Amino acid sequence: MHYQKDENTICLSVLGRALKKLHSKSGEYYKINVDRVKQKTIEILDKKEISTFTF
Repeated sequence: MHYQKDENTICLSVLGRALKKLHSKSGEYYKINVDRVKQKTIEILDKKEISTFTF
């Protein structure tokens, strides 16, 4: 929702909190590759450039 409203600072904050929650998780969860989600989140946070998750 924040991404769609162009609220990048809030979006980055939410992604940062999500990454902290996923810190000790890995593998698959309901066919979602948690490691890929974490890597994509790290890339977004490092670049500070919001993009959608496409795998």
